[in-house]
Amino acid sequence: MTNVGKAVGVEAPNGVVGTSGGKQIWWTDGTVCKTAKINADGTLSDPKVAAKVGSDGLAVDARGRLYTTAKEGLAVHDADANQIGLIPFPESPSNMKFGGIDGTTLFVTARTGAYLVKSKTPGEGFGK
Repeated sequence: MTNVGKAVGVEAPNGVVGTSGGKQIWWTDGTVCKTAKINADGTLSDPKVAAKVGSDGLAVDARGRLYTTAKEGLAVHDADANQIGLIPFPESPSNMKFGGIDGTTLFVTARTGAYLVKSKTPGEGFGK
């Protein structure tokens, strides 16, 4: 077991998601979400802020947009860490995962329930 996070300043990690090709990783680190490149030897490099908020759960779509949990719903962030959308929820979501046959179903858990959200864009790794 190797702590690869130290090299990129991981301090208070929580949620984590990576690409299907093993080239990039995102994680919650306290009050922000970060991303880094996964090198061929398994080390991480080139860390940057991916969202200016912390999150319980994370998901990435095929366009590289990061989805984070928020009190009001799911926040969507572009590659420059800007929040570009919000999918409202009746209760605070806790985690999520793209799935289904074509990857366009977002399975979401919340404090007292579980939800399905249809997306026009599949999750990262689907349809390749």
